[in-house]
Formats: sequence, C-alpha cells, structure tokens
Amino acid sequence: MSGVNSLRALEPLVDHPTGLGITEMSRKLEMDGSQCHRLVNGLRSAGYVTKTNSTAPRCWVSAKVLRARLARPGPAMTNKGGTAT
Repeated sequence: MSGVNSLRALEPLVDHPTGLGITEMSRKLEMDGSQCHRLVNGLRSAGYVTKTNSTAPRCWVSAKVLRARLARPGPAMTNKGGTAT
C-alpha cells in the first residue's frame, strides 16, 4: 500500500463525514475499484477507516480518530521508554 495513495484515499472520506462507498471513492480518486478496495482494507486494518454495518456498506473516517492517530508520535519520535522525546 503506497503511502501517497493511502493519504489520497483519506481525502474524500474526510470531505464526506457520512461516508462513501468503494465505487464513489474509486471515482473520486480516479483509480480502479479493486485498487481502491485494497487501499481501504489496508486503512481499515490500521485503524484509520471504519466500515458501516448498513445494507449499503460505506467507509468513513472519524476526524477525531484521525487527529488522534496522526498526532501520536511514531517510533522515530520516542525514546526507549516509549515516551515522546
């Protein structure tokens, strides 16, 4: 999963708080539906995207979750004790 494509995949979701289906996302991103599906599954596995449990599944990203995930320091930003440096 390309980092740039992953970030691109988050953009339409942030703009649509009620969520988007894979078809809508792939159209907005101008990418193949299967590629979009793989990106979304990777983002879901990492905890950035959630899938609704409705009859028409939609993927969405919570701004609160996204802010928390992006604000958390990564391994390069922490010391051996696990605290931010």
